[in-house]
Amino acid sequence: MLGRTAEIGQKQTYFLLGYVQFFFGVGMSSAEWTRRGKTVRQLIEELQTFENQELEVRISIDSGDTSVPISIVGKSEDTYALLMNCEDLPTLRRHR
Repeated sequence: MLGRTAEIGQKQTYFLLGYVQFFFGVGMSSAEWTRRGKTVRQLIEELQTFENQELEVRISIDSGDTSVPISIVGKSEDTYALLMNCEDLPTLRRHR
C-alpha cells in the first residue's frame, strides 16, 4: 500500500505511513524514521506527489490530532530549514 487517504473536513490529507520502509529502506523501525526527519529535497518531492497542489500546508507536532498553519519558512544556523507559525495566538485546528 503506497498510502491511505483520510477526510479532514472538506480537504484530503495523505498519510504516507504505508510505505515508510519502502521510502527509507528495509529494516528501519518506526522509531528511527520518526527521528530521522526529511531534507528540503525530500519534503518538496513528497509534496509534489499530492494531486491537489492548492491544499493548505499545516504542521502538527502531535501525530495529526491538531495543526497550525505555516506562516514562514526559515533557516537556523545553516543547519535546519524551519517551518514556523508566527501567529500571536495560533489558529489551532483539531482533526480527531
